[in-house]
Amino acid sequence: MRFSFASPYSLCLIPRLACHNAPTRKPCPTATPIIESGFQATHRRPRAGRDETEVAAVRITHPERVIDEQSGLRKIDLVHYFEAIAPHLLPHLHKRLVAIVRAPTGVSGEQFFQKHAKPPQIAHAVRHADLDPGRAPLLTLESARALVGAAQMDAIELHTWNALTTSIEKPDRIIFDLDPDPALDWSRMIEAARLTHELLDELGLRAWCKTSGGKGLHVVVPLARHAGWDEVREFARAVAQQMAKRLPERFRAC
Repeated sequence: MRFSFASPYSLCLIPRLACHNAPTRKPCPTATPIIESGFQATHRRPRAGRDETEVAAVRITHPERVIDEQSGLRKIDLVHYFEAIAPHLLPHLHKRLVAIVRAPTGVSGEQFFQKHAKPPQIAHAVRHADLDPGRAPLLTLESARALVGAAQMDAIELHTWNALTTSIEKPDRIIFDLDPDPALDWSRMIEAARLTHELLDELGLRAWCKTSGGKGLHVVVPLARHAGWDEVREFARAVAQQMAKRLPERFRAC
């Protein structure tokens, strides 16, 4: 079990379709479309032809394009999914810079990270030119329209900073990434998260588990915004090394 920490990015959301995008990830269950039978999205207004529509006042091009051959998922399904989960997702995105994994030719094709605003722009994304001087503005997604805009640009993953835009040099959380050996049973993954939580509890730190890891689990520790990145990074490394020292047969710090 590799034990590392994510900084400055941590995975915020992986739609179910994203499980297909890398051979190192656990295979998904039998694939089914994300949109469930009772789903009703809002703000849809069809335009002329099948190559364009509108969702949440965002122009969606090629809505019928299949982006996941295994499940038959279409681009419009992804758009509707992002719109539907916006009330649940936006609190976790609020005031957090985001890096977006885009898959313009579908989940089985080439993918890349985008963290700066560049043409073509993501509709309704908020730009922060002052946080990375000399480069294109960094981005936050603060509305359902912005999430739909990200889906229009083929976003399949959203990765957020561990600091708020209002205090970018003072992280407000650490995320420990538990990365299992492929041969390990999932029960060992759960045990590793529990053991990590126990050590953090001994240190007087609250923590909770997130299922947002690419292959394993994330353990999240909220922080008061006092220490800088270097100090937080060193502390996180010390915790990982302590886990590896305490249980060398189960953990390896990296």
